[in-house]
Amino acid sequence: MRTRAACLASLTLAMACGTSHAAIVWSTGPGDVTFSKIANADPTLAANQDRITPNVFITRGSTGGIFNAKTETAFAATSPADTTWAASGLNNNPTFAYGQGATNHDNLTFTSWTTAFGGGGVLNSNILTHNAVVHLVSEDIYLDINFTAFAGGAGGGGAFTYQRAAAPVPEPASLAVLAGGGALFLARRRKR
Repeated sequence: MRTRAACLASLTLAMACGTSHAAIVWSTGPGDVTFSKIANADPTLAANQDRITPNVFITRGSTGGIFNAKTETAFAATSPADTTWAASGLNNNPTFAYGQGATNHDNLTFTSWTTAFGGGGVLNSNILTHNAVVHLVSEDIYLDINFTAFAGGAGGGGAFTYQRAAAPVPEPASLAVLAGGGALFLARRRKR
C-alpha cells in the first residue's frame, strides 16, 4: 500500500521536473479523508491541521473561519491562503452533488472561502447544506469537499468536520515511470 507521502513526493517530483500538466482533479472514492478539529484544540499542532499538500494545512482557531496554517496564523477575510472555493448552487454555480463538482471545475466560479458560502450572515448555515470544490492554487489541484459540522459562535470553540477527496494512489507501474523519469532528470542535470 502506498502512503500519501509517497504520492505527494511523486507529484512534487513531477512538478519539479518541469512537467507541463493540466489541472489535477482528485476524485472522491474509497480513499476519501474525513478531517475533524475538536473545540478549542490548538490549531498550531499538526494533529489539528488537515495537511492536504505541502502548501495547504487547513485548520481553525477557537473562533472565526478556517485558514491555511502553513502560511497564516489566524483567519482573515481572504483565508485560507493559497485556495479558492466554489459552492454548489451559490454565486452562479450550478448545483452539484458531493463528488461531482471537481470534475466540472471549468464550469464553476471560484472565490474566497467566505464569499463562496455566502458571507458572514449565512455562511454557518450554507456551509452545511452546500457541497463545494476547493482549488489548491499552487498545485493546481481541484477536489470535492463537504462540511458535515461547523460550530458557530464563541461557544463552539472552532470545531469543524469535513469529508474530502484525497490524492489518488498511483499504480505501481506509474510509480516506476515517475521514479525513472526523476532519476533521468537528475542524471542529465548533473552532467550540465
